[in-house]
Amino acid sequence: IPKAFLTDYSFKDKFLEKLGSSEPAPGGGAAAALTVAQAAALGEMAARLNFKRSKNKKNCAALFTIRKKLMVLLEKDAQAFTLLSRFKKEDRVKPSYQSVLKKAAGVPMEICKAALEGLKLAAGEKTFTSTWLYSDLVESAILFEAGFSAARLNVEINLASEWRRLGEARQL
Repeated sequence: IPKAFLTDYSFKDKFLEKLGSSEPAPGGGAAAALTVAQAAALGEMAARLNFKRSKNKKNCAALFTIRKKLMVLLEKDAQAFTLLSRFKKEDRVKPSYQSVLKKAAGVPMEICKAALEGLKLAAGEKTFTSTWLYSDLVESAILFEAGFSAARLNVEINLASEWRRLGEARQL
């Protein structure tokens, strides 16, 4: 591996700079998507290395697909939250806000689904995994769980916001 291999990713630098900025997005949802994508990549690596023993290409392909889907969800989450953050407090009772809020909650829900699917696939690699590869597979599971928990938190907060809005509308 060339020396600069792990330090020469412009996406990594740009994403982390944006994540650490004062901009509203990307935020926790995008970070959750990236976490689950990393989990899928580690699971995919294990599946590829296990192929000699398992002869199962399905997990490799499925984890690859999940990883690619999560990179799309990372973008969708940042876009949805950017739209959501543009609403003024007084506009949050309007139907247009509700529509954007539902989309914003839908993206982390998809991240949760992908995390669960990926975790099941990675767990299927356990019986074929060598001692040396086992830590990568366990780290994959840890990242799937962390990404799921982070995305679930986003869903819960978005839905709680909707419930509060509905309560405020009933009081009017």
